[in-house]
Amino acid sequence: MPVLDTTVTAASGATLRTADGRTVIDFASGSFGYQHAGVLDAVSAQLRVLPQSTRMFLNRPLARLVTAVAAATPGPLSVTYPCNSATEGVEGALKLALGYHRRARRTGLVATLGSYHGTTRGALRVSRLDAAAAAAEPGAPIDVGFVAFGDAPAMRRAVAARRPAAVVLEPIACGAGVAIPPPGYYTAVREICDEFGALLIVNETVTGLGRTGRPFAMDAERVAPDILVLGAALGGNVIPVGAYVTTEEINGRVYGRRGPWLHGSATGGSPIACAAATAVLTAMTDDGLPERCRAVGGAVLAGLRQLRSDHPRLVTDVAGVGQLAAVRLRDAAAARAVARHALDCGVILWQGGVERGFLGIRPPLLCTAEEAEQGHGCLQKALAAAAEESAA
Repeated sequence: MPVLDTTVTAASGATLRTADGRTVIDFASGSFGYQHAGVLDAVSAQLRVLPQSTRMFLNRPLARLVTAVAAATPGPLSVTYPCNSATEGVEGALKLALGYHRRARRTGLVATLGSYHGTTRGALRVSRLDAAAAAAEPGAPIDVGFVAFGDAPAMRRAVAARRPAAVVLEPIACGAGVAIPPPGYYTAVREICDEFGALLIVNETVTGLGRTGRPFAMDAERVAPDILVLGAALGGNVIPVGAYVTTEEINGRVYGRRGPWLHGSATGGSPIACAAATAVLTAMTDDGLPERCRAVGGAVLAGLRQLRSDHPRLVTDVAGVGQLAAVRLRDAAAARAVARHALDCGVILWQGGVERGFLGIRPPLLCTAEEAEQGHGCLQKALAAAAEESAA
């Protein structure tokens, strides 16, 4: 993703303010949103009491957070390991899954193409956009087999053949654009994992906390993973926070007898980070964020589909759910042109898939209908400008 030569000086909701006096709508961060009063109050109060604590002691903010996460997450998920980022959460989840199957010597994984999990070694190892990239990956300590996202029969064949420690996926593959699986996919993957004894690791960093119109994307089929990874929005745009959540049985087998010090973090799960994350979970419920994302995102998606009709030679596809969408342009050059014109007009788009022709629409969860409408208007103008350039 390109680094922009624009300095942001302030922000609120989904609106950024730059040093040159402009306002820009954030359609790129996929974050919680800026300056939420409840999160700021919680963090400010904790800052005055105890922002950081030694991990040798328990602290009340940590207890409140793990209680809130257990209440918010599906099924028997109840043991939370808070850390500094979702990528760190993925690393902890992989370590947990491999440790769970240590005696059985199940050391491999199955992952889906198109998912993205982070930039550390283990997270990169399970992040591949296509089969060519997976085949080109040099050998690594973790053996990973990749299958097409959304293909349940392919998943079953891979899990049956490899007998992996875990299956790792995003519920909506967001590595380049937005790939939504067919109905019944989550249920099928859950059943495959149960049949062959593999743990199911689901990374809801992008999709969680209401973005898809539900608290978690897997809620669409009432499926609970064995290990759930959270991050990004969990810190409320105030403190970096990530976490993985698992069951007492899984955590107990790996760490219960061998002691809790086999995995740790000097700063993860600090009192101030826990205060921020707890306030975010409270806001998800009290502010009705899933319902809000469903309404605001639905309007944005309808507008994007109209733009595809208006510019059929430029826009080849639109996909999305809730407040998560992607537009596919005819090539990378067109995608870069649209992104440039959009920023000039006043909206920043997610460009992680720009080299493949994708532009993402990932507003903060706090994005209002008015901000979404303003951002969509800028995108409309950007497509018109790019189409005019192309025709010249």
